[in-house]
Amino acid sequence: ICMRFLLDLSSVRIRHKLAQAKTYLRVMENPHHPLYPSLLTQKGTRIKRGKSWMAEAEDSIKLVCPIEDIIDGREWIKTGPEQTALTKVIITMGRDRRECAAAVTEQDIRQLIHDNSKRHDPIIYTDGSVKRGIQSGWGFVCYSENRVIHEESGAAATTTSSMKMEIEAITKALEWIKLTRPTTTHAVFLTDSQSALKKIECGFMRIE
Repeated sequence: ICMRFLLDLSSVRIRHKLAQAKTYLRVMENPHHPLYPSLLTQKGTRIKRGKSWMAEAEDSIKLVCPIEDIIDGREWIKTGPEQTALTKVIITMGRDRRECAAAVTEQDIRQLIHDNSKRHDPIIYTDGSVKRGIQSGWGFVCYSENRVIHEESGAAATTTSSMKMEIEAITKALEWIKLTRPTTTHAVFLTDSQSALKKIECGFMRIE
């Protein structure tokens, strides 16, 4: 227990709950999975053993979002050349730049924005983080013409991964642009998630 505390590791109970939720979501991804029909059945409580693992998984997932909000099928799909051409991913600053002076990093970022945007383009900074065993959170702030025009954030009372929260922030920002700036044809996103950037660079897109 002492080592788990020092290393900031999740408890066995939390890891068990997380494994249940992951397995449940994997079942949702595949309509051919033997357990897929069980997703549509009412999950009661067994008198001797208590709740089934699928019912417990649903309880864990509901801490993050309603089950109905989760789209069946794979979360990520491979896009064709037409969709891939709509995005441009630039990865010039890796983890090694974390040790650099903040002023140098900021100068690089400003130059990237200047080289890849026009005057009225929305510039969106996103962030996703996880406090292990406590909660996960996401947020984004949108600038236009050097002023903040919108900020939004959210949290869930469970832990997932930083990349998932980063993708959630990007998704929420895109939804906001679609609703409030329907004429926008170009936007610049800045994120520190190497995993999210690599996913998009390889031509993957969330199905929704």
